[in-house]
Amino acid sequence: MNGAKLFLVFVCLCFGQDASQHSANSSTPPFSLGDDIHLTHKQHAALIKQDHDKSARDAAALLELARELQSEIEVHDDGAVSAKALKDSDEIERLARSIHGRLMRN
Repeated sequence: MNGAKLFLVFVCLCFGQDASQHSANSSTPPFSLGDDIHLTHKQHAALIKQDHDKSARDAAALLELARELQSEIEVHDDGAVSAKALKDSDEIERLARSIHGRLMRN
């Protein structure tokens, strides 16, 4: 249960930073194909399906990394941080931002 809480807090922090940076830096939506590019309904649906599938795979990888990070943190109860824990936290952040970006596009 603690792992799930840690995961949710980490993802919320990542999303909160990304959303505030986007609203402050840009007046256009995060996903714009431009005025000269028009997609058919089928093309748009296919892009949404691809994004959904990729987000599902990334979320599974993110969850696995969060569990690994939790076990790394529990092993080092003296407050030490291993290189693997730092690498895992960077990868979790990258995956969370990727998922968030795809969700914002759709």
